[in-house]
Amino acid sequence: MSKSVVDIIPRAIDADAMPVALLQVDRRRRVLAINADAENMLGLSRHLVCEKSLTEILYHDSPLFDLLDRVEETSARISAPAIRLKGPRFDVREQRITVSPMPAGGFSIVCLDSAQSDQSSSDAPELAAFGRILGHEVKNPLAGISGAAQLLNRKAREDQEELLELIMSESRRIERIVNDLSAFELFSSPRCQPCNVHEVLERVLRSEEAVYGGQIRFHRLFDPSLPSLNADADHLHEAFQNLVRNGAEAILSDKPVGEVKVLTRFEIDRRRRHVSGGPSTRSIKVEITDNGPGITPRDRDKIFNMFHSTKQTGSGLGLTVASQVIAAHDGAIELESEPGTTRFKVFLPIAGPL
Repeated sequence: MSKSVVDIIPRAIDADAMPVALLQVDRRRRVLAINADAENMLGLSRHLVCEKSLTEILYHDSPLFDLLDRVEETSARISAPAIRLKGPRFDVREQRITVSPMPAGGFSIVCLDSAQSDQSSSDAPELAAFGRILGHEVKNPLAGISGAAQLLNRKAREDQEELLELIMSESRRIERIVNDLSAFELFSSPRCQPCNVHEVLERVLRSEEAVYGGQIRFHRLFDPSLPSLNADADHLHEAFQNLVRNGAEAILSDKPVGEVKVLTRFEIDRRRRHVSGGPSTRSIKVEITDNGPGITPRDRDKIFNMFHSTKQTGSGLGLTVASQVIAAHDGAIELESEPGTTRFKVFLPIAGPL
């Protein structure tokens, strides 16, 4: 199965066999190492690049500097879906770039051609088989669940109707997702239309409240003045549900009760103009915070990797799906964690000029 860019954050740069361009720079943005693919991408040898400052290699207004500034401020790994690298001696077409802080200081920079990134996400033979199995094994019992809920709803008491409607609504949403997976969409091709982020979040939280009962308190800290997004509501639902459920499960792995806070806010960040690849500097920020045990620095570097899970029974797919959904919407996702608090920050760009 092909690797996504988040699977290839290096611990050492002896990585000429890696199918991505890879650089390491120190805190002063001086190049420490570069692999063969990066040499080919830039058209510069490592002998010319190493020990030089990035400002000697890239133009000063390069969006890569904005990305490095944000990683330095947050100590979190950040990806940008489309950054064009330009310098006095090269002009590289758009790359999907992931910048990660290194434990010893400095940054690792992974560059993957945007077209190659889209193509590598398909994993065609494995996903073809997976889609066929999913369509057969999930859709049939799902139809039974939905049908049973409809029959029960005819004779339901008033206090039961809301939960039965939730079952039917979630069944319809799962069916749509299964259809997308069967068609190999895999969240990389959102069907965007006007979407209210609070309606999505409210459905997520109602669903999680039904699952976790009185064990987890879910707090809504919504800004009602936020505008609509141009987004795929089903895909965002899947991303936010994975993030909220990740927090709830982390809490219950450590203690019997806890709380998850979901905050929305309007954000203006002029540095994000280059990172998002568009003219807009406006974003809707969604913060999901839990008071679980926190994520260790070792796991933090791998948390979005496919099949990586800190839970014994976890599949390691939920956070990968969340990151893919946000990236497909030209957004960004950041992680902050310390003992007792974990916070995911999701930034979704608002289309149009400021």
